[in-house]
Amino acid sequence: MKKLSVSLMMVLVSIVAVAQGHWREKIGDEWFNKYGIHNLTVGNKMPDIPFGKILNNTTGKTHFSELKGKVVILDFWGTDCATCIANIPRMEELQRQFGDKIQIFLINTNESEEEINSGGARFLKARHAKDLKSASTLPSIVLEKTLSSLDEYYNSKWAKLWTFRGIPFHVIIDKNGIIRSLGGHEGTYPQKIQDIIDDKDVYSMNDINMSPNFGFGKSRRPYYEYLGNMTDIPVVYGAFFSAYNNNLGRFSLVSAKDSITKTTRKSYINYPLLNIFEHSSLGVQVLEQIERKHIVYNSGGLEQFIILPIAADTARITNNFSRLANSFVLSGSDLHAEVTSDDILKASCCYEQILPLSTSIKEQKDLMVKDLNGYLYSKLKLTAAIQTTTLPCYILTKRGEDKVSSKTPEDKSKNIEPAEVKVGKDVFIKYSNYGLRYLFHDIIGEYESGKRLSKIMYHNRMAEAKPFLIINETGWPDLKPLNMMIPKDLTSMDDLRKLLNQYNLELQVQDRSLDFIAFSPASN
Repeated sequence: MKKLSVSLMMVLVSIVAVAQGHWREKIGDEWFNKYGIHNLTVGNKMPDIPFGKILNNTTGKTHFSELKGKVVILDFWGTDCATCIANIPRMEELQRQFGDKIQIFLINTNESEEEINSGGARFLKARHAKDLKSASTLPSIVLEKTLSSLDEYYNSKWAKLWTFRGIPFHVIIDKNGIIRSLGGHEGTYPQKIQDIIDDKDVYSMNDINMSPNFGFGKSRRPYYEYLGNMTDIPVVYGAFFSAYNNNLGRFSLVSAKDSITKTTRKSYINYPLLNIFEHSSLGVQVLEQIERKHIVYNSGGLEQFIILPIAADTARITNNFSRLANSFVLSGSDLHAEVTSDDILKASCCYEQILPLSTSIKEQKDLMVKDLNGYLYSKLKLTAAIQTTTLPCYILTKRGEDKVSSKTPEDKSKNIEPAEVKVGKDVFIKYSNYGLRYLFHDIIGEYESGKRLSKIMYHNRMAEAKPFLIINETGWPDLKPLNMMIPKDLTSMDDLRKLLNQYNLELQVQDRSLDFIAFSPASN
C-alpha cells in the first residue's frame, strides 16, 4: 500500500509539472524561465547537502541525511524583510509545540553573521537581541562569508536548489526526505505539519518563486485567453471570474489598453474578493473619506470599513482577519488568529473586466460593483452597498497656543527618522518635522507591531461602541510637520490624551458619521 501511495504521488507530481510547463510557455515570464524553472519542487528528494555555518545548532547534525525520521522546515529569511522578522516567533512556537517530531531551521542565503550583526539593526531591535546568536532559539544557517558578487550567489549551493524573488519562503520536508510543501509562510501551520507527520496528503500553494507571474509575461494577453482556445475571437466587452489559479502568482493589471480590439482591461489574479472591491466605486468612496474626513489613524485598509451579517462566512471575502473592524463584522468561528494557505484559497479568486476604450474610469468602477455583486451572490447570497453609520471616534482638536508646529515648510516635510532620547531614567521618542498622520501611526502602530496602544485599538474594534479611528479636527493639514517628545511605552489612550494636553491638544470621544460597505443578504 505504501508503494502504491508513493507511486500515485509521483504520478500527480508529473501531472502538475506538465501543467506548470504549459503555463510557463504561455506566460513567458523571463525570470521564472531563467531561474524558477530550476527550483526543486514538491515530490523531489531533498539532496544530502551540508548545512555549512550554523548558529545555535542544538541538533548536533551537519547534513540533512542525519535528520531522517523528522519533518524538517526551512525558513528562508532576510533582515530587510519585515514579514520574515515578524514570523520568527511563530516558528519558535511551532518548534515548541511539536518538539522532537520536527526541526525548523532559519536560513539566510544573502547575509553572513557579521553582516547581520552590524547591519541588521531593525531585526535585532525587533528581537531585543545584541546579535544573531541571541536573537532566536532556532538553529540559524548563514553565509560563511560576505558575497562578493551576484554571480557568487547564483553559484551557491542554496541557489542551485531554490532561487528567490520573494521571501519568506518555506520548504517542508517529510520524514523520508521528500519535499511536501513549498511557498510562502502561510503554507506552514500546525494542522498541515501534523498531516505531514502522519503521512497524509497536503496541498502546496505555489508562490511567486514557484510559479510564472502573469504580470511579467511577454505577451500581455488577457487572462481568459490562457484558460481556453478563444484567441481567434477577441472579447470586446465582458467580465468573468475563476477560482484561485495555483499555476500563477498573485498579480494585478489595472489599466491594460489594447489598440487592436480598442479595449481596456483590468485583471486581478489570485486576489481576495475584498481587495478587488477596494478598486471598485464602493471601495473608492469609502477609502476617499480617509482624506476627506481627515482620518489620521486607522490600522488597516478597506477591512476597517465593512459591515457583515452574523451568518456571513468572512473567510470567503478576505483572509486579512487581524484588520477586520469587528465592531461591525459580526462574524462566526471562521476567524483565525493566523492566516493559512487554506484561508487564502478560500478568499481569493481571479477576476478580469474588459470594456471599450471609451468607457470612463467612473463607469469602469461602477461596472466592477455589478460584477462583484454577481459573484458575491453566487458565493454567499450577499450583495454590497454603501451604508452610512454613526460610530464613536477619537477626535483631535487644538486649544490655546500652538506648541508642536515645525518651522519647516509643510512641502519640505521629510518625516525625519524618530530618535530615542533618554531623560533621566525615562526613555522618549523624539519626533522632529514629523507629519501628523505619520506620527499617530508610529505612536500607536499596526496590530502586528505588538505595541500596547495598537492592541487597545484592535480590541476596541472587537467590541461594541468602542472608538478605533482618530479624526483630525484641528484645522491643520493631516501631514502638518510637528515636533514632539513621546514616552516610548505609552500604556493607555488616557496616557496619550494627557500627553497631548501638554501640547495644547485634546483627544475626545465623539460620534461621527462614516461610510461603510455593508454586505447584506440579497433578499434584503
